Amino acid sequence: MADPSAVKKKTACCSVLKEFMVALTFAYICKALSGTVMKSSITQIERRFDTTSSVAGLIDGSFEIGNLLVIAFVSHFGAKLHRPKIISIGCFIMGLGSVLTALPHFFMGFYRYNKDAVPSDNSSFSACTTELPSTSNDSLPTRLHSDCRRESQSNMWIYVLMGNLIRGIGETPVTPLGISYIDDFSKEGNSTLSIGFFYSLKHLLSNELYLIYLILSLLQFSSIVGAVTYLSKYLEQQYGQSSSKANFLIGVIALPTISCGIFLGGFIVKKYKLNMENMAKMAFLWNVLSILTTISHFFLGCENKMVAGLTVPYGGNDRAELPQDILPISLCNNDCNCDVNHWDPVCANNSITYMSPCLAGCKSTVGYGKNVVFHNCSCVAGIGFHPANFSAHLGECSRTQHCSRNFIYFMVMQVLNSFFFAMGSSPSFMLAFKNVEPKLKSLAVGVHMLVQRSLGGMLAPIYFGALIDKTCLKWSVNTCGESGACRIYDSASYRTIYLSLIVSLKLPSIFLYILLIHAMRRRMKKGVRPSENKEEVVLEPIQDNIKNNQQFFAYNDANSETGI
Repeated sequence: MADPSAVKKKTACCSVLKEFMVALTFAYICKALSGTVMKSSITQIERRFDTTSSVAGLIDGSFEIGNLLVIAFVSHFGAKLHRPKIISIGCFIMGLGSVLTALPHFFMGFYRYNKDAVPSDNSSFSACTTELPSTSNDSLPTRLHSDCRRESQSNMWIYVLMGNLIRGIGETPVTPLGISYIDDFSKEGNSTLSIGFFYSLKHLLSNELYLIYLILSLLQFSSIVGAVTYLSKYLEQQYGQSSSKANFLIGVIALPTISCGIFLGGFIVKKYKLNMENMAKMAFLWNVLSILTTISHFFLGCENKMVAGLTVPYGGNDRAELPQDILPISLCNNDCNCDVNHWDPVCANNSITYMSPCLAGCKSTVGYGKNVVFHNCSCVAGIGFHPANFSAHLGECSRTQHCSRNFIYFMVMQVLNSFFFAMGSSPSFMLAFKNVEPKLKSLAVGVHMLVQRSLGGMLAPIYFGALIDKTCLKWSVNTCGESGACRIYDSASYRTIYLSLIVSLKLPSIFLYILLIHAMRRRMKKGVRPSENKEEVVLEPIQDNIKNNQQFFAYNDANSETGI
């Protein structure tokens, strides 16, 4: 007959585990949502704070920096303390970081993308002025100095960086301590084996299979982080999609696809009970398919936007004979006293975008607000249009039908790409601890996360952003004369750099998978399994030495306390 006290204890443990699982699931949802919001806000961060893509990448990577600052401390001391309490403290810190990230929104006021005067009523004005504003020499510097001081609030992006960093610190204990806590409950009679950290690390890094997997997973993770960070920006610049629509499509289409792929991949591994070599083969196959779909994106891009004085001359030709022909000032707007650094695009009836109504030579307006229409635009007239068509409206010109079709094809291939990668991620992650001795599983996962976050999650957004900045055609300039966010990119160069970075990081993983499978076969021919390899044999005397060392240090500590 079963012992009633034992049954009661087991029931209580199951109840506690269920409560912990619910709380941990909620914590995972919260950290996933906050991370998704940050990734989808990269473009808005650039424009709001007038920063470059590389700075925005640094802000995004600050989460990984915060994580790395405390991951060693949490991994070492977390298992010795009350893990649910540590996780709850981490969740509270995550909340504080999220609040700090949102503070600039309340302190900076409403965001204004441009400063051109657009009539708020039916009053008419001329964008092309033949005279400079009547301002005294004394008041002009004062006004510019005031504007410059006001725009210095753009440095408040530091609050976003610090908030993201604090959020990374708070997130650190959630995954490692949560998984280990569940694992302790799931195994009856589980007892931890104390190994010296450096001995364990030495034998872990001497494992050929683990090292190969560590490098290939780093390359894959770096490509995914860089791709996801700037995917919304890519859709906006390449296909003319709004940021809201791009983020909506990513959330509605890509994320469910990834979830289904991860679940299905794990189901296949479990149902067919794949061994390590077959898991590596499965991951290899899906990784190859993912790379092929990424390569197809090179052929689904759009041409550069036709922007007068920037990508095409004012004559309207698709390409100029000489680079000098593409200039922001032309005979049609030479007498308008336009600011060539200003970006307030208008689309004319000739399907050409002009950087501002002034540079389009527009003399009058009709309507107000977003519905304002500019008329008598001399630069549009210079192409030979009928006088009734010398007009322009706010905003950039829409993309061509060919570009719209390519966008649909791109999204289809992106869904397939996400599904293929997710299918291979489940067996791939299992290789992180299946190729090592059971006693080193926790350390293997910890080192794997440390390398990925430090060299992948933290660095990838920065060098992706720095190279994307090289494709900028028009930078914003504030009243202090400082360069800010990029207004328009070279579409072809952007596509080439963005996709080439992704592919160049993914391609080496193919050869590393082949090397990994070959190493697995070589080890199996020797009749050595990961749980039976030589490291396990070596660890036994090491543990005896550590035990003796612990007794020796305990004796010394006792003597030091008594003054001997």
